[in-house]
Amino acid sequence: MQPFSRQPRREIGKQHKIYFLDLGVRSAPIGDFNAPILRADRGALWENFLIVERLKTWCNQGLTVQNRFGRTYSGAEVDYIEEAGAGDLRAYELKWGNARLGRSAGSFKDSYGVEVTLVNQENYLDFLLPG
Repeated sequence: MQPFSRQPRREIGKQHKIYFLDLGVRSAPIGDFNAPILRADRGALWENFLIVERLKTWCNQGLTVQNRFGRTYSGAEVDYIEEAGAGDLRAYELKWGNARLGRSAGSFKDSYGVEVTLVNQENYLDFLLPG
């Protein structure tokens, strides 16, 4: 996934994130096939799962959406950003457990005027099955 960048001096625009369509392939190199609750990388595993399933949803609906992530040089990050059509921007923070939105969400809102939505185990079906 490519980074979202509209302010090149403040945002990292060359690094990419890699997600696996098959989480077993993701788990094989690190040799960890334990249940998510037992894994040290459960947050990254959860993020990978949600993003891949969201991409499948858009593909199954025949829609084209630009998928990005946001990261600034100061360390602020937004996990998933969608841009559909003429400036329709949506931002999501994907969290395992009951974590809250951090300062990155506020920073993104201040920069782009877009609210960041928290997606966790309680509301992930709304994220995966939009509309």
